[in-house]
Amino acid sequence: MVNLHSYVAPCDKNPGHTAFIPTKTFTKERLPVRYHDDDIVDVVKLLAEVTVRIAVKVTSPARPDKLPGTDVPYPCYDLRGTKTLRTGTGYAGQVILRDAAPCPCEECRTADVPCDRWSEIHVTTSQHLVFDDIEAKKTAARFWFDDDKSLLVSVNASQVLESDIEADRCVVMFITHDIQLAMKLKETLSKLEEMRAKVNEKYGENDKLVVIVSHPHGCSKQVTVGEWEVQEVEKGKRRFAYTAPTCPGSGGAPVFVLSSKSQFFHTHSGTDNRLNYSSLC
Repeated sequence: MVNLHSYVAPCDKNPGHTAFIPTKTFTKERLPVRYHDDDIVDVVKLLAEVTVRIAVKVTSPARPDKLPGTDVPYPCYDLRGTKTLRTGTGYAGQVILRDAAPCPCEECRTADVPCDRWSEIHVTTSQHLVFDDIEAKKTAARFWFDDDKSLLVSVNASQVLESDIEADRCVVMFITHDIQLAMKLKETLSKLEEMRAKVNEKYGENDKLVVIVSHPHGCSKQVTVGEWEVQEVEKGKRRFAYTAPTCPGSGGAPVFVLSSKSQFFHTHSGTDNRLNYSSLC
C-alpha cells in the first residue's frame, strides 16, 4: 500500500524501478520523440482511470500443475488451497447499470431488503491471477490507487464471466452499489474508446509503441513505455512481445499497442526473461 518508488524490498527484475512513471507525472516528454502527441497522453490517462489493483485472498485447489500443453509449472500451483494474498492488475472494460432488479451480491442475498439499484463492472485480467469462481469470490479491485494518498475505493468480485486458460485471459464481474462510481467509469470508457480510435487513425503498422499501466508489486499505479518486437497471430488473435518494463503485480494490466490493426487493449501475461508478452486476444 505504498508508492512504488518508496518500496524497499529488492526487485531483481527492475532495481530502483527507474523506468516506472507515476500516472500523475506522465507527459508526452516521457514518450519517444516521434510520439510526442497529446492525444496519446490522453489515451494513457483515460486508460489509467479504468485500471485497477486486484487483490486475491485465496488460491483455488483447481489450478492445474502445468501450463496447457507444456511442462512449465502453472503460476501459484504451489499455493493451492492457501489464503496467501496475491496482487495484480486489471482494467474495467464494461459497466452495466441495473435498476429494479435484486442485487446478487453476498450482502444483499442475506438482507431483508436487497438493493435494487446496482451495477456490474466487468474487469479484464489474466487468468493466472484470478483462476476461477473460488478465487473471484475472494477478490477485490481498488480503483484510482494513483499514489499512497489516494482514498480507498474498493469493490468486491462476484464471479468469472469469461476465461481462457490457453490465452491467459479472463473477465471478472464486480458488483457495486456505488452508482456514482459506475457512472464515472462508464463515461471514462466512452471517452477512452473515442480517443483510442482517433489515435489509431493517425498511426499504422510501422508504429510499434507500447504503453502499459499497472500496479507493480501491488503498489500505486505506474506507466511504462517500450516497443513491441514480436507479433504472433493465431486463429485471428494476436499476442505481442515487447520491451515495456513490468514487475510482479503487473499481470493482467492493460497493454496499449499503437497499431491500426490492434483494435483492443491487450492484457499483460508474463515474461520470457528477455521480453514481456501479452495474452492472446
